[in-house]
Amino acid sequence: MKAVTFFLAFLVLVSVVNSQSLNDYQSLETNVKVQGAVDVLKQSGSYQLDYISSELSFFPRNDRFQTIEDQTFSAPLAKTSRGDNIDYRWTEFSPELSFGVNSYVISQTNFNRVNKKIRFPIEADLSEFQEYLQPTELVNSDDARIINQAKKISEGEDDLYVVVYNLGKWTKENINYSLDTLTVEAAQDSIWVLENRKGVCDELTTLFVSMLRSLGVPARFALGSSYTNVIGQFGNHAWAEVYFPEVGWVAFDPTYGQLGYVDSTHIKMRESLDVKEPSINYLWRARNIDIKPKEIVVEVGVLEKGEVLKYNVDLDLELLKNNVGPGSYVPLKVKVRNNENYYLPITIYLTKGPATVEDNSLDLLLKPHEEATGFFHIEVPKDLNKDLVYESELEVEGYGGLRDSVKLEYGEHYTIYTKEEAVSRMSQSEREDGEGNNLEIFCSPGKEVYYTYEDKGLILCEVSNPEDVVFKDLKICFETDCKDLTILGNEQRKVEFEFYLKEKKREAVVTLESNEVSRSSYFDLNILADANVQIVNLEYPKTVDYRGEGEVKFTLVPNSKVNSVEVSVGNKRVFSKEELRFRNDFVVPFDGDFFFFREPYIEVIYKDVNNKEHIIREVVNIDIMSVPWYAKIMRIFSF
Repeated sequence: MKAVTFFLAFLVLVSVVNSQSLNDYQSLETNVKVQGAVDVLKQSGSYQLDYISSELSFFPRNDRFQTIEDQTFSAPLAKTSRGDNIDYRWTEFSPELSFGVNSYVISQTNFNRVNKKIRFPIEADLSEFQEYLQPTELVNSDDARIINQAKKISEGEDDLYVVVYNLGKWTKENINYSLDTLTVEAAQDSIWVLENRKGVCDELTTLFVSMLRSLGVPARFALGSSYTNVIGQFGNHAWAEVYFPEVGWVAFDPTYGQLGYVDSTHIKMRESLDVKEPSINYLWRARNIDIKPKEIVVEVGVLEKGEVLKYNVDLDLELLKNNVGPGSYVPLKVKVRNNENYYLPITIYLTKGPATVEDNSLDLLLKPHEEATGFFHIEVPKDLNKDLVYESELEVEGYGGLRDSVKLEYGEHYTIYTKEEAVSRMSQSEREDGEGNNLEIFCSPGKEVYYTYEDKGLILCEVSNPEDVVFKDLKICFETDCKDLTILGNEQRKVEFEFYLKEKKREAVVTLESNEVSRSSYFDLNILADANVQIVNLEYPKTVDYRGEGEVKFTLVPNSKVNSVEVSVGNKRVFSKEELRFRNDFVVPFDGDFFFFREPYIEVIYKDVNNKEHIIREVVNIDIMSVPWYAKIMRIFSF
């Protein structure tokens, strides 16, 4: 006999939040090398060189979240001077002139906290920030298309943080990160990005900054280097900094989805009004000499890692439906509570599940001490082994040390949960979360299984009110049967529904509603015509010699739980079990003379949950060959 086996199944869905990636640390100590070079080309004829100079503005600098512990300049044959930028000056000819900066940098997570609501549109005096509100060659903030898109996203919102966050989230979700030749070789303006819906970090940040400036919100570019798990190394990067009155500049990186902070791998080299501003300028005075600058090379090596960043956040997962059939859609509810007194942007990733998902990230903005919810849509694979019950771990992770998981069970014998049912369940859950009361309702059928021969069934409900408030004019309904209900403060009420039994196997719901309340309790309602066990996949040899051997193979498939199960083959009991829920495979070996002296059938005796006995039989037609004469005589007297 082979029973249904539980099988652990999961896929690792993302590598974005690999355990302890560099992005997880509160601080990093790095060695940053910025190196440049220029080829000096002699033209025909005699030449004269007075000087060649380069002004480098792309190198690590001190600010609130970044400390330069040590910095040295490398410039063979050059004189150097340092102001806001670094100047290199050569007066002697060389076919190649090289220069660089070597910096020891301690970078912190750039999270400038906002702990109160700032009204939008901004009411503060922005006269000192006018340059960060103006259009540029790439920042088309005065174009009607940019203005209209920004207004559409921010419509109806009066909280500056929410407006900026929503603009960043829209950019992340609607602009495809694309290493297209057009975007890699030259930065495109914000109108091009809006119309083509693609770009690299320069383009995403340019559109984001354009929309902000179009709404009267000061914004600038931050240029530097950052780490990404996608390529497993540091690379040149651009993000934005947005001005919040009474707070200062707050970092937003729509490319990485870090909307209100940037992680400690973001090493800032410079600030800019436009991403197109050059990082290095060359000047020279010479005759019959030309120069050919090479690309700046940035190398970042990690020396030390600080502590892993931890947010003071409560993370809870809830499967709104479990034990589902193949091809089901399962809503995974994510509830996050911010225990801090400042705005906290959170990104949650689904990192493990039974199959790949279309969107494995969930962005939530939590105001101080606020609770928010979101959902992942889990799709169960369609092709399942009928002999297995699967168990998958659904795991979520997020920046700030967030991690939690739940178990999902699924298999062929479970009922399919449709996409429409999942969407309806999520919508109801969202409505309930939006209310400010703590009314609770729990309902369940009186029995795990009903049979239509019973005529009527029962639904049992308990409504609890933990508050010191009276709720009146409530209606509690199962299907079309509704009852009026008033529940006093700190009271529990029991409610029963009686209903006629018609065959069905589905999820059912009892609702509790009024003008101020919407609550629901979901449960599985299994109503069967009868408890049925099928004998399927029956296999046996058509002929067996009297002194030979054979096997009878078959499978028992119950449509629900049955009890006191006894299985006999040829009047001989071969299996008994107190309870049978899932399909079971049987292999019964026999000698040839076994079926010669016994009735050729399989018999299964079982009881339903009401203790009603059932018997099923399946004939086994095996011809016994080469029977000796004495066996034939014995058979006459044995029947």
